[in-house]
Amino acid sequence: MIDEFIPAEPLEGTKFSEYKNKILITLKRNSEYCPCNHTRSIDTLCPCKIYRETKKCECHLYEDE
Repeated sequence: MIDEFIPAEPLEGTKFSEYKNKILITLKRNSEYCPCNHTRSIDTLCPCKIYRETKKCECHLYEDE
């Protein structure tokens, strides 16, 4: 699921490119659970429940540049 979001090449030229790359790598390591939340449940699978309900990503992965 998260594999489709992990770019083959690092994101470049964006405001948060280095930060977003770290979040994507951490998501992969965390079995797609939100790295900003210490709980592992269906509600913390990326995109997490908070994002699905409010469209606000606490990790800032899903936001306009």
